Parts: sequence; structure tokens; C-alpha cells
Amino acid sequence: MLWGGACLLAAPIAVILFFRARALADVVADALIPARAAQTARSQALRRGIGLLLITGAMAAFFLEIALLSGSIMPAQAWARGLVGLTLLATGAFGWRRFRRLGAESLQTLRNVLANDAEPDPREPAPTFPRIHSVRFVVEAEAVACGRSLRDLELRARSGASVIGIERQGVLRVNPDAETRLEAGDTLLLMGDDGQIQQARAVLTRG
Repeated sequence: MLWGGACLLAAPIAVILFFRARALADVVADALIPARAAQTARSQALRRGIGLLLITGAMAAFFLEIALLSGSIMPAQAWARGLVGLTLLATGAFGWRRFRRLGAESLQTLRNVLANDAEPDPREPAPTFPRIHSVRFVVEAEAVACGRSLRDLELRARSGASVIGIERQGVLRVNPDAETRLEAGDTLLLMGDDGQIQQARAVLTRG
């Protein structure tokens, strides 16, 4: 009874697994075959080959697992094995359409879930992101920043903007370290949004 129940439970799982393997084969084929060549005879043959390979592998692995399980709980009597076999054949013959519909419905449900996750709701407002850009700022001799290091100014913490480069005497230093001291005439390359840039100008000029 235990073996027969396990085999009956495995029948719908096998059908659903078949559809899952076929869907996976379609995804793999779409990833491997360029869109411009999808309709060629060679691409169609490759798609069928991928589908056959994945479906055969999945079903073979599944039935191997069933066979290994059956080796431990299969009844010893020949008539019991025959009865379970006839029951499985009858279940497959009369329940194939139901199992196939169940597999198709579950596959469609999965596709709907993935489509809903991938496509944003048009009723929801689109997310807005700050406009990040870079500007140049020349350090004047009377500015508070002149003679001070980037660490002392704490520009990032106070304004949110970052110094991504310093041009001094025609030489550009990218990503200067925190100990770099600013000199009069340095051209700083500041990066941030409009509000951060404005605040950084104020920190560099007035402190």
C-alpha cells in the first residue's frame, strides 16, 4: 500500500515536472539563440534538441529516484506488483488530461507571477532619482578651505558632495586622499546633486 501510494503520488508530479522542464528548455533556448536567428531551421533544431535534452534528463532523474525508492518498499509478491502496475497504467490513461491541465495551469501561474514582478504597475508613480553631476570649483585665497585638508573640512559628511579630483598647476589628481591640503588656485571636481553641490560651495567658501 505504501509503495502504491507513493507511485500514485508520483504520477501528477511527473507531469508537472515535464512542463517545468519544457519551460526551462524554452528559457535556455531563448538565452542561447539570438533573436535575429530564432526563425532559422538550425535554430529551431537547436531549440528542439535543448528541449529534448532537458526533458529527458529531468524525467530520467525523477524515475531513477522512484526506482531507488521502490527498491526499499516494493512488495515482494508478484501479484501485488502487477496490481500496482495496472493501477498506475489506469491512472495515467484516465488522469493524463487532468494532470496535463494541472501542469499547464501551474506553468501559467508561474509566468503571470514573473510577468507581474518584471512589469511595474502603471498606476504607481515612477521613482525619482536625484540628478547627480559634477562641477568645478576654484579655491580662492580668502576661502576657508584654503590651507585645510579634506579631512578637516569633512565635506562629505557636511554636504553629501564628494571631491573626486583636484587639478593643481595643470596636473589632475583623481580621488585625492583625506590628508590632501587645498591650496589657492586648486580646481576641485565636486560630484553630487544640486543641493549637495550648493552646500559644498558654502562649506568650502565660508566654513
